[in-house]
Amino acid sequence: MTTDSPSQDLSIQECWVIFENWLRDNWQEGYQALNPPITSDQLQLLERSLDVNLPEDYKESLRIHNGSSGNVGLIDGQEYLHHEEIIKQWKIWDDLLHEGMFDDSADEDCDEDYDSQIQPNCWWCSKWVPFTHDGSGDHFCLDLEPSSSGQSGQVITMWHDSPSRTVLATSFREYFGRYVIGVISGKFSYSEDYGGIINKSDLENDD
Repeated sequence: MTTDSPSQDLSIQECWVIFENWLRDNWQEGYQALNPPITSDQLQLLERSLDVNLPEDYKESLRIHNGSSGNVGLIDGQEYLHHEEIIKQWKIWDDLLHEGMFDDSADEDCDEDYDSQIQPNCWWCSKWVPFTHDGSGDHFCLDLEPSSSGQSGQVITMWHDSPSRTVLATSFREYFGRYVIGVISGKFSYSEDYGGIINKSDLENDD
């Protein structure tokens, strides 16, 4: 995975300034969907509910915008979750885990489909924090319990219908910076049909 990109030089605050300016110019509804900052009480509730200590870069982002409202596809076609929705989505998966819904999963199949930087838990780990949702059970998550070759706080994919899990970035800051650079460079664009910002290659594949 390549990590030497201009996004690494951008702070979380700089990323949000750039992204907000783009949204104002290109998608007012998306800009207006951004929530105000998370409060200290809300942040404590989030960490307590998930029994985690969130990475500082992600907490910094929440202190600028506590996710979004209105189910708009702000992050690669997915909703950027506020703290209550994070808790809700996390609890859905964690309840399934503790009910034994994934006990019959074949560990060897998960090993084959997992990035080596991710613990091969197969389907779900309680230390994954979903920060996006596509409305169909798929998420991008912060992985707070990686393998020995991974990095705590790395961003991973989480699909509801496939055991495949991939590392997208080593941190939220790296992921968000890369995404913002992709947006302003034209790699991503707003699609009214999709109701959000999506990768242009996805549009081309649908043509």
